[in-house]
Amino acid sequence: MQSCTTLMRSADKMGLQLMKSAPSEEVTKLQGLIDEYQGLWKDTKGRMKKCRKQWARETVSGLRSLKAIVKDAV
Repeated sequence: MQSCTTLMRSADKMGLQLMKSAPSEEVTKLQGLIDEYQGLWKDTKGRMKKCRKQWARETVSGLRSLKAIVKDAV
């Protein structure tokens, strides 16, 4: 995840450089593209966070069940 964040920062810097050097009629289009990938990245990070939380909950639940099974078996 950290390497992706670093990559996105790099993309943001390059996008800014592109916008500075682009003809004025292309700046709006470039900004739209940058906004789109930033939005996709934000959505992806949010989904990954939800998945990690769900996985953690399921793992804890599974461990509790396993402990109960082991306890009952002993």
